[in-house]
Amino acid sequence: MNFEQIGAIESVDMASLNKGQIAAFSPQALASGLPTYLANNHLAAPPTNVTSGLTSTQIAQFKASLVNAILSQMTPAQIGAIHPAVISTIDNGVLRSLSGIQLNALQPLQIDQLSPDQLSHLKPEQVGTLSAAWLNKLTEPQLQSFAASSLTLSQLKGLDTVQATALSGRVASLNNLEGPLLAIATPVAKDLNLQEGQVVQATFRLTGGQPELILKGRVINAPPVILGQMAPTLWLKVVQTPQGGWALQATTDLMEPQLQSFAASSLTLSQLKGLDAAHVTALSGRVATLNNLEGPLLAIATPVAKDLNLQEGQVVQATFRLTGGQPELI
Repeated sequence: MNFEQIGAIESVDMASLNKGQIAAFSPQALASGLPTYLANNHLAAPPTNVTSGLTSTQIAQFKASLVNAILSQMTPAQIGAIHPAVISTIDNGVLRSLSGIQLNALQPLQIDQLSPDQLSHLKPEQVGTLSAAWLNKLTEPQLQSFAASSLTLSQLKGLDTVQATALSGRVASLNNLEGPLLAIATPVAKDLNLQEGQVVQATFRLTGGQPELILKGRVINAPPVILGQMAPTLWLKVVQTPQGGWALQATTDLMEPQLQSFAASSLTLSQLKGLDAAHVTALSGRVATLNNLEGPLLAIATPVAKDLNLQEGQVVQATFRLTGGQPELI
């Protein structure tokens, strides 16, 4: 059938076609005739049997009006067949009607064609379903088009460095950067009595999907780029920028008094494993003795002590592991 014949099909007849018959239509004829069919029958979209029977070759020929009419009915495989040039013409309302599975079906060349305006109209629950791989295909303008608060912690942690930096809105430029910079308003820095080079402790939390730092009781919004440095408790170095502003920088450059200011038991195994030798030594402070005990004693059987040839006051090194959830020293 040519496009004129397709356009002249009655709605009841179109609804009775099977998948094989739909797939048999010429891609070019269907692309031209189906919009005429919709107009003649005063329909916003074709019957679902038509959409389900469409092949990738047919879909690749569809123009904007037809894609907008049937997109919400399409399977992920069908969505991946849409010509990339058509993507930028999809109505915002149609995009908002898609499920997370449908959105994630968009291919890299299609994602590249999404405009910032289109992305800005996605619902937060849609954004929250996007895979990290999908998000990592976006450019800086695309990423900045929707709120970071729509992203989950898992999504933020899955961002590549380029995308995380783009989402934060700027690139840190200081030399010897240990972690991304978090700008802090000068009045806030003064209120908190922050000093250049000072290392301060902060806690981290997510509020409504938005990362926040709690520093000396003050809530500070944090850009997603800093999430790679995040732990429930972290250390930040106070930095004065070349422009005269103030910023916080995730750091591991802690002094012995700072490390000893909190209990080692509050650190996670991952945090302890990440400490440099100097910081491990600082955290242990000095060897505990019976007269000046800094940590709990771990009893060891006398036969074992003799077998290991242990001596009073001797300092020995041990490694830690979990076996079936049971902590062990080697």
